[in-house]
Amino acid sequence: MHVAETPFELENSLRRFGKKDLEFLESIGFLGPDVLAVHCVHLDARDLRILKALDVKVSHNPTSNMHLSSGVAPVPAMLVAGIAVGLASDGPASNNTHNMIQAMKLAALLHKVVTRDPTIITPSGCWSWRRSTEPGRSGWRRRLARWSRASGPT
Repeated sequence: MHVAETPFELENSLRRFGKKDLEFLESIGFLGPDVLAVHCVHLDARDLRILKALDVKVSHNPTSNMHLSSGVAPVPAMLVAGIAVGLASDGPASNNTHNMIQAMKLAALLHKVVTRDPTIITPSGCWSWRRSTEPGRSGWRRRLARWSRASGPT
């Protein structure tokens, strides 16, 4: 689910529900370990605590966020907080490529520029292919396991 992608989303949620979108989703019990929060560009320290406490996974979409000028997700802070962050490319309406190698490169470069720290995220460390896809893969493994148990032996 797209969360905190643009300032408009936050303003709309505040106007309609009196809370930011992530806070609203928490208040209705929607968030949990089987939720993949997409984008998470406009987060504060409280939002990071919510994501961590409820074991919500995050999908970082650097190419899309740059393409649409949405902003920069606080991925280094998410990683320090112990939040599982994977990479994605979003959809064709907001990204003109689904190249995951490019997404790994852009994620590493984007956060170096924003933090002015050339060591903040490295492609060989944080954004390895396994790390980049793990949050999504582990969620599917859990869903498949639940489905298998519910269906019984075949």
